[in-house]
Amino acid sequence: MKVLWLYLAIFVFTFISHRTGYIQGHHAGQLESQTEKYTVTAYCPKECCCGEWADGYFANGEPVGGLAIAAPKSIPFDTVLFVPGYGTATVKDRGGSIKGNKLDVYFPTHQEALDWGVQYLTVLEME
Repeated sequence: MKVLWLYLAIFVFTFISHRTGYIQGHHAGQLESQTEKYTVTAYCPKECCCGEWADGYFANGEPVGGLAIAAPKSIPFDTVLFVPGYGTATVKDRGGSIKGNKLDVYFPTHQEALDWGVQYLTVLEME
């Protein structure tokens, strides 16, 4: 239900921005440039997902925990993204198979990562 409300809010926000020409001092259309479609998979901190890098730390040096995203190097650490069904999280990690339009969301358990599966989502970059 939350995802439906998010999509409705984005639609209304985009519609109004195109009608008025500006969004908080920015040109209309900026919202669209901040969204992108990604293949979103999930991982846990265990060796089964992280292999030899299962050391209890994200690639940015922070201890594992909370909401976090592994993203390609083209997305800098500390970028904040809204992933529908997961929430607002920060890019803290990298991954060998995380290239192009692929993201990996962090879960504390392997079962939660498996339950996430593979999803094809429109992700919003937060400012």
